[in-house]
Amino acid sequence: GGAVRSVLALPAFRRILVVSALIQGSHAAYYAFGSIHWEEAGVPAGAIGLLWAWSVVAEVALFAWGRGIADRLGPRGLAFLAAAAGVLRWGIMAETVALPGLVVAQALHALTFGAMHLATMRVMQAAIPAGIAGTAQTLLAAGIGGVTMAGTLVTGQVFAAHGSMVFWGMAAMCVIAVPGARLLPRPYADRP
Repeated sequence: GGAVRSVLALPAFRRILVVSALIQGSHAAYYAFGSIHWEEAGVPAGAIGLLWAWSVVAEVALFAWGRGIADRLGPRGLAFLAAAAGVLRWGIMAETVALPGLVVAQALHALTFGAMHLATMRVMQAAIPAGIAGTAQTLLAAGIGGVTMAGTLVTGQVFAAHGSMVFWGMAAMCVIAVPGARLLPRPYADRP
């Protein structure tokens, strides 16, 4: 209806939708096949569980103590950071199952997921009028979910044929997001 058209008419929403869907969607192979890949490579089950927990710790740490960084970087800087971290993270996942590398890759979840989430929320808060904010959140979730679902379907076939090389495809999604990230706002001057 009218609220959907109003949201989609906002350039800031369209930009953050595309950038967020690409970077968040780049997690598709990781969520679906990360543990399977590690298990097949001989990583012990206990270590796999700790790796997942470590990614959550890193993400929570960013949300708890990263406001100053987020304020300095603004949505554009946060999205660039998320994209760069995605290229590094998915490259590590493609090339190694050595625990030190995996620990670094999992710490990068704070940036690939967390920094992109913060960028998205800042754009949404600044650019979306309150009367259509619910519709915008719904469209955002549908866009991210749709890209992640499509990514999972595609990466299943790639993972079956090429194993860990599927993560280079996820890195490519982060690279593709960079031109859109350049169009996001710099730090908002009116933020406390």
